[in-house]
Amino acid sequence: MNFLIDNNNNVMWSAGAVLISFLALIVSCYSIYNSNNQNKKNRKANTLYKRRLDELTSLKQNVLNILKLINEDKSYETNLTSYCNRLKSRLAQISSTLNREEKHVLNFSNKVVILIVSIAEFENKESSNIDNFQLFMAEVSGSLDIAFRDYEVEEEKEIDVLL
Repeated sequence: MNFLIDNNNNVMWSAGAVLISFLALIVSCYSIYNSNNQNKKNRKANTLYKRRLDELTSLKQNVLNILKLINEDKSYETNLTSYCNRLKSRLAQISSTLNREEKHVLNFSNKVVILIVSIAEFENKESSNIDNFQLFMAEVSGSLDIAFRDYEVEEEKEIDVLL
């Protein structure tokens, strides 16, 4: 502490003020650096949050469109093959948009693929029986709805972690 005392053993108050100012400068620089890093993390998290929320909303709309097709479109009565192809195509679009490697995403994607395969199998086996097809479509609708609800719950948990 000799730098705070002059040759006459008097306290140099200006040296103390300089020292305190220097410490304040270091603390301010650290605070600015830390703030910038935190802001980068927040922007990244907010961007990821918004993107995943948009994906979830888009997927929900696609699933609702498919459920609407199943429940309201009766064109299968005139052309079952065309109807099944359109339904399989829409389900395949959903499956192709799911590109993350998380467990709940893979589970939902697998369930969608299983629905596509089961529609193709039903179409090949019992294409002439419309009553059986209506029951089958009710099962498909229920399975898709349950699969999406499970996916949505898990995805919302993951999105909440980002906040």
